[in-house]
Amino acid sequence: PGVQTLNETTILDTDGNSYRPDRIVFVGDKVMVIDYKTGQPYPKYQEQIDQYCALLRKMGYDNVEGRLLYV
Repeated sequence: PGVQTLNETTILDTDGNSYRPDRIVFVGDKVMVIDYKTGQPYPKYQEQIDQYCALLRKMGYDNVEGRLLYV
């Protein structure tokens, strides 16, 4: 109860660019952005998750965390 999960939901920025994180989880006032990856870690993956978090902060969410999960 009290948890909302969005899977592969598109986020639009102010320039009309679209982004699609794998999962966004809302728990109370906290937002967790999760992206699943396979293979080796790359710096661009962290940049991507940071960008998703920044977009959510621009949308007014203050308590946003991002996680990369390698499967």
